[in-house]
Amino acid sequence: MKNDNKYNEQLLDIVYQLGSSLNLQFILNKITEERTLSLLSTKRATIYLLDNKKEFLEPVATLDPSYEAQVLSQKIAVESSLSGKVVNSKKVMIFNNTSQYSDSYHIPGTSDDEEENLMVLPLIVENNILGTLNLYRRRELFLKDGVKIAKIFALYAGAAIQNALEHQQLIREINERKEAMEELEKSEEQFQTLFDSMREGFALCEVICDQKGIPIDYRFLKINPGFERQSGMNASTSVGKTIKEIYPDIEPKWIERYGRVGISQEAIHFVDYNHNTDKYYDAIAFSPSKGKFAMLFRDITERKLAEEKIKFLSEITQQASDSIITTDLDFKITWVNDAFKKLYGYEIEEIIGKSPDILNAEPLAVEIQKKIYETVSEGNIFRGESLNRKKDGSTFQCEFSVFPMLDDKGAIIAYSGHQRDISERKQVEEKLKSRNKELELWAEVTTDRELLMLDLKKEINGLLDKLGEKPKYKIPI
Repeated sequence: MKNDNKYNEQLLDIVYQLGSSLNLQFILNKITEERTLSLLSTKRATIYLLDNKKEFLEPVATLDPSYEAQVLSQKIAVESSLSGKVVNSKKVMIFNNTSQYSDSYHIPGTSDDEEENLMVLPLIVENNILGTLNLYRRRELFLKDGVKIAKIFALYAGAAIQNALEHQQLIREINERKEAMEELEKSEEQFQTLFDSMREGFALCEVICDQKGIPIDYRFLKINPGFERQSGMNASTSVGKTIKEIYPDIEPKWIERYGRVGISQEAIHFVDYNHNTDKYYDAIAFSPSKGKFAMLFRDITERKLAEEKIKFLSEITQQASDSIITTDLDFKITWVNDAFKKLYGYEIEEIIGKSPDILNAEPLAVEIQKKIYETVSEGNIFRGESLNRKKDGSTFQCEFSVFPMLDDKGAIIAYSGHQRDISERKQVEEKLKSRNKELELWAEVTTDRELLMLDLKKEINGLLDKLGEKPKYKIPI
């Protein structure tokens, strides 16, 4: 368990670093670095991204010292490659002993007579495929039971690459639009056309400072139609007002952040949640002149919710070989896996909305369930063993754990429980205990029997001696 926890912590640390960065090269290097690949049980990997026409996969990063130059210089045709099969199907594929495939499926950097094993993982974001992550082994085969962790990792890797690509595109657009805006200052009509047609929200604001020069508010000077669509704020009622007049409970971080840009004239990029609009934003802020700043942003709430859903699903399926249930905050069952249905005999429609209490067959079930709920409600994990009841009324010894599931802000959003049938193990333990006791009894009986036989042999030898005959038995000293 300690090794599993260490493995999970290392993998989660890499996933966190991927999600925390918008630097594409850093992300590609992190995915293909030796530490990451060792957690995926391989030493060689290459990342391919689709070109604009989706005809070729272009290598962008690799950890393959022997063939790095060759691999990075050779793109792969989608229509005639193993990786292309994955692009078209959007499914993970394993190709063991790739030498059996025709030359058109040849792996770059592999000699003609060299046996290689290949796992190709699609990099998918919202059903859109970006490319593939190819993992290689020279001798050890890839097995289907090793796909789960690699597939989940590929989801996070794809999301990180997509975010970095979007960030690059956004930066390019900002630079292009900033340059265009500077050129269009002489033409209000042209500027207004660009301003109104922007898909992103845009606002020009002035910073309001106190007597010490510390930003305490900011005023909207100009807002584009995209701003209204992205934020829900009305331009006609917002222009000329300060943010505190519009949202009196605005979090100070927004004023501090934008105020710093207006005063220092240093551009920033960030992703953050606004509790006033209940949305996540991907934003860039820059200063066109001292004391003013412009914000350019877009609503990414749906993407953030999708990322949280992926995180949620990956956590509850990590131990899919065990029975798993999830409940809402009122401890009503909302989801079960196939292992649960096999173990307890319930169909999902029979158990959804019910309380896990119906599974506990202990005499003190009410007290046990109450203790479980109190423990996990406080953010702790509850582990134990109890007698559980199946749908048909039969019972079994169950080893279980229940833990809270948290969102990005640390708030409990659900609970998950894992159950395992340990009846056979308990029976073996009882049988072992019984056999040990029997062995101890037999040892006592055998010892007494050997002592009695020794005394009889001594007595017989003594009688023979009195008759003047040689002793019949050898007596150990």
